[in-house]
Amino acid sequence: MASYSASTQHRPRASETSSGAFWMVATMLLGLTVSVVGFFALLMWADARDSRDAAEPAAPATDHNVALPLNSFAGVVPANAQELAAAHRPYDATLPPIPAGDLVKVQMTLKDMTVEIAPGVKYNTWAFDGHGAPGPIVHVREGQTVEMTLTNGGAIPHSIDFHAARIAPNVAFKDVMPGKSIKFRFTAYDPGVFM
Repeated sequence: MASYSASTQHRPRASETSSGAFWMVATMLLGLTVSVVGFFALLMWADARDSRDAAEPAAPATDHNVALPLNSFAGVVPANAQELAAAHRPYDATLPPIPAGDLVKVQMTLKDMTVEIAPGVKYNTWAFDGHGAPGPIVHVREGQTVEMTLTNGGAIPHSIDFHAARIAPNVAFKDVMPGKSIKFRFTAYDPGVFM
């Protein structure tokens, strides 16, 4: 009968290799981190609980049916209401006709003016071509090109903005200095309100 010697090959334990040592240290650090975070979470919970218990009771809800100290003028009619109504001129909302041709030239001059918004109630504003509010109407057909010239006849820099115009705002909508003009073009591709 033959006999063979037993294998003497030794397999190192995980703690004896550098890879195993790394994972042991990482596991210990992770456990320590979880313990510290849990401890602080417990402290925060206790502090929040103490704050809740020490909080003052909420104020009673506001009764919205009672007026605030502000005086309301809703429903108050002046003695001359009929006279004011008779003097009111409604705005003609009829659109102007669409200009013929592919190019529509529009010139507007911005001016400082005082607008009376109600009898005896006035405020200073910018206005285009001497209109208060609403401003002048630019009515074009989809596909027409609009050539806009804005002249600033006011006291401060100002611009104009055509909201649906597909144009670089930093070029066309930049401030125009008092006494100066800017000219730009855009094609009305999208139907709707442009300004």
